Amino acid sequence: MKRIILLLITFFCTAHIEGQNDSVNIYTPKISGLIKTKWEYCLDDNTSRFDIRSIRLKIGGKLNRFVDYGMQADYSVHGKLSFLDGYVQLKLLDNLTLWAGQFIVRFSENYVISQYQNIFANRSFVAKFVNPDARDIGMQLDYKIKNTPLTAHIGVYNGAGINNPQWQDSPFVLSRLVYGTMKGFRAGVKYYGGKTVADKRIANYGVDLRYADDRYNIETEYVVKDSLDTSVYLSAFYLQGACRFPVDKKIARYLTPVLRSDAMGYDFFDKGFAVNRLTLGLNVGLDVDYMDAELRFNYEYFAKKNEPAMAGFSFCIKPFGIWHDERVQSRRQILRRQNCRRQEDCQLRRRFTLCRRQI
Repeated sequence: MKRIILLLITFFCTAHIEGQNDSVNIYTPKISGLIKTKWEYCLDDNTSRFDIRSIRLKIGGKLNRFVDYGMQADYSVHGKLSFLDGYVQLKLLDNLTLWAGQFIVRFSENYVISQYQNIFANRSFVAKFVNPDARDIGMQLDYKIKNTPLTAHIGVYNGAGINNPQWQDSPFVLSRLVYGTMKGFRAGVKYYGGKTVADKRIANYGVDLRYADDRYNIETEYVVKDSLDTSVYLSAFYLQGACRFPVDKKIARYLTPVLRSDAMGYDFFDKGFAVNRLTLGLNVGLDVDYMDAELRFNYEYFAKKNEPAMAGFSFCIKPFGIWHDERVQSRRQILRRQNCRRQEDCQLRRRFTLCRRQI
């Protein structure tokens, strides 16, 4: 079936709970939400449909200096409520953090970056097909090696997916070593595998490279999903980049052209990639007080072996914000200064007008 996705509208919104004063309360819960809807058109029989992909609500925050928590639910899974996240983070040491509960297995670099930080309307093939069941129930340790830019992630999970506390004789294991931080150069090697409930052995492994600063962002990742019992493996790869251009307009704060090339296929070293996709886009950052908002325009071109190519357009509206961080507080201070300057300018104009009248 040949399909062309003409319009995909994604709406990210956040709300907040805040005190009457302007002081920062680090224990105030942060509430965020996500609504994703799209329209598809089928070229075979000239039919179309509307779909709601995600309706999510997330609550997170701090219980004290050592304990963080997070909860997230999705209301669009066949019209039923589905719990996605429910976890606590324990800060055992300054460089050691323990995760416990149900949360995203931080194997792919696409899942390290949240939905609000992703620069495209759709995630890459790595996140969507190689590691689609990104959430699981388990425990994870994050250890920052002192005096080095290295961070180690070690986790143990059921391996049965979300909301599925299955008994396992061989749990899934995550091991990931990262060099660098989210700003500047960053590289990682990772492994995630184990034995499923159906007694099938699976091993995921890969590498990723990334460089990002306030203006530029370029990253690449190659991941293999290996079925050890059948010697069949699925490979996926992406290379993406973006460059932000600040603009001084009343509506827009910046323009960010984005480009991504990703591909996937079975038995890559023998057959090559079976599916290739090229994504071109432009993100427009809107000037909204106390939060960030972004418009995304994406064009996607699909090329699959032995099948006609497909193309699609995506349009996303993405307002989001973290209401209690230093950046927002600084923006508040800037707005206060601007208001004070406007008041001072008005007073000076009035005084100047009075002086002219007296003269």
